[in-house]
Amino acid sequence: MKKIVAVLCCLMMVVCCFGAFGCSSRDALRIINFRPEDQAFYDFLIEEFKKEHPDLKVIYECVSTDGYPNLQSSRLTANQVDVFGTEAANVRSVELRKYMMPLNDLEYSDGTSLWDKMNEGDVSQVVYEGDKYVAPLGSVEIVVYYNKDIMEQACDPSDFANGEYPTTWDEFYSLLIKFQTLKNQKKIDDVIYFGGLEAWPISMIMSAGEIPTVYAVDDKFYLKLAKSEKGYDFSHPLYEDYFTKIKTLCGFIDPLSTGQTYNLAPSTFAMGNSALMIDGTWSYPQVMGANPQFEPGFFPLPLNDDAEYNKYVPTKSGSGFAINKNTNKPELAKEFIEFHYRPDIYQKYINTVLTSPVIKGVEIEDPYGYAGEMYQFEGLLTMENRWMDGIAGVEMFRDIGLKYITSDLSVADSIKQMNDILQSTASNWQRKSVIGMWFDYFFPGEGRDVWAPED
Repeated sequence: MKKIVAVLCCLMMVVCCFGAFGCSSRDALRIINFRPEDQAFYDFLIEEFKKEHPDLKVIYECVSTDGYPNLQSSRLTANQVDVFGTEAANVRSVELRKYMMPLNDLEYSDGTSLWDKMNEGDVSQVVYEGDKYVAPLGSVEIVVYYNKDIMEQACDPSDFANGEYPTTWDEFYSLLIKFQTLKNQKKIDDVIYFGGLEAWPISMIMSAGEIPTVYAVDDKFYLKLAKSEKGYDFSHPLYEDYFTKIKTLCGFIDPLSTGQTYNLAPSTFAMGNSALMIDGTWSYPQVMGANPQFEPGFFPLPLNDDAEYNKYVPTKSGSGFAINKNTNKPELAKEFIEFHYRPDIYQKYINTVLTSPVIKGVEIEDPYGYAGEMYQFEGLLTMENRWMDGIAGVEMFRDIGLKYITSDLSVADSIKQMNDILQSTASNWQRKSVIGMWFDYFFPGEGRDVWAPED
């Protein structure tokens, strides 16, 4: 009998501890997110939110970016989450959008529409067929971080047309050679620091390179490709130039770096032994929080021979929140998201994460003093955020980029791989709905029906 009682007690403890996302948690507001580096802010936000809901239990679970897709999938599939962190690009994912509740009626603290307070460019990224599905919190960019001390060792300001940093491919390649010389002399550890263990970080390099070599030159390149316009496939000279420059760039990245975790990249760069790091502006707080003993600088990745196309950086609405359409607490979930935008809360978020605000009139109060320099460049939407659901190829970009670092994959073979994917998914590329969405997002009013064939 005592054994039975003991077993029952243990089972009761397991049921109680099942806790975080078990059956008892349906009485709580369940939230999942990525970016553990923002945990301190969410500890603050949840404490403030609970002051208005003293009897509410809030369960907030956050994991690293690379582990988040698995967590997100399991929680949504089991209906064990109410609010989930995501990115604007995911509104074009059929798999994720099927779980998203439209957020058209979110309100600002003054009772007006939250969307009217946001920058139009950020709002446009979260719309699908007229409905808004993600509430973005900030806008981010991908830039080249550089160590100004190492830059001074390697070259003279007169080496650059603007007297500060490279603005053409020739200037940049010459700089890479000089950094490589310092590495060969064991004066620095890395020309370009890279943490590629999780695979996805190569997308930052690929996207930063595609902007000046392809998208800035021909913003309708993918439309022409989708329509099978003569001469438009991945063998096009723009793509040959893009892949050639990326392959050359990747030759300055240590192959062993593909085994290093991305989460440590910002703090490792801050140690001062690497000349460059190609990363998102979201890593800026981590770099500066590690107390670097050098002055950082920033510039767009200049892979084009023409400086005019190198003035752009990839940009996108960064992290935000969506609501599980199957939640039993839709109003409370909306209130939680709206709470982020209360003026005092949102200002604290921006000052903590140091991301570019999506709310009009809000400015970063940067304790480190470099955010203005980092966010000075003109942004064009990242490749991933321009890619429509149902079109294969994005994953192949990652594979190609990593192979440029670790193997002798040729540009010709990588272009062939992309063309093979293009041919195998031609029916998706050429759907009227897909091409039409491109026009709705990026070229409104420019005659989508002329471009788009019938489905």
